[in-house]
Amino acid sequence: MTDPSAAGAERLLEVLREEYGDTLRSVVEYGPSRKRIVYLRDDIDRQAASGRLVRLDQLYQAERLNNDPVMNDPELDRLHASIYVFDGATVVHVVDRGGAVLGFSVDTAAPVAVGSVTRYLREAFGEVPDSLADLP
Repeated sequence: MTDPSAAGAERLLEVLREEYGDTLRSVVEYGPSRKRIVYLRDDIDRQAASGRLVRLDQLYQAERLNNDPVMNDPELDRLHASIYVFDGATVVHVVDRGGAVLGFSVDTAAPVAVGSVTRYLREAFGEVPDSLADLP
């Protein structure tokens, strides 16, 4: 990786690899202006993953628009993450304030400790970052 967010992506991958090991399938970043696959496990087809990235982004953006009042609930406060459980993978979206997402997927057999990942991001970077480019 040679783009400005490479260091942040490597730090995030390190945390996710430590947490999930070989069950980590992918790490993606998407939002209104960007969609990219940051990491893809070797046994996963890149073209198929790119198609899924577009569909998951559409799913998330539709959900975000429909649930905007819930995302900033006066009692519950701000939404930090959401989980999608499919037959083939569990997908976690870590949400930023602007509606962009850092997402990762793991094998369905993997236990998903979303709280520990979002807690790590908040502790390490002060809050869940807007994008990988915002990671130090």
